Amino acid sequence: MRVTVKHRLRGDGRIWVDYVETKVRRDPDGGYGVDAPDVWDRARVDYDIAADWIRIERDEETIDVPFHDGEADFTWRESPYHIASMVFGEIHVAQGGRPVVRGFVTVSGVHLDPVEPELLPVIRPLAWGLTLRSERLAR
Repeated sequence: MRVTVKHRLRGDGRIWVDYVETKVRRDPDGGYGVDAPDVWDRARVDYDIAADWIRIERDEETIDVPFHDGEADFTWRESPYHIASMVFGEIHVAQGGRPVVRGFVTVSGVHLDPVEPELLPVIRPLAWGLTLRSERLAR
């Protein structure tokens, strides 16, 4: 599965998952609404620059992705995930040591390929959060 994210200057953006396009809109309170083809996969994403932390809210679940020393560990559906350092523009996410996402930072977002299907329900908001974080690292 291939994921491409484009963040526009207005704060909104687009996400393509295997060529299916969805929108991201900036909320008045500073968060982002991430659309998905299925209503139950829609999410809200917040990125706290000062704390270097991504929060994903979907239906009744919240996924916190706190970065420490450039890396992050988070749990989703009782599985632990690890995001390696993105300093050199590469993105690596592993689940229990097994690679589940690889990709790189682009000028306007991120490109992830491949992405394991198990992450499909959260890949859009996670990719958007990684896009916001990559912009912070670029500054």
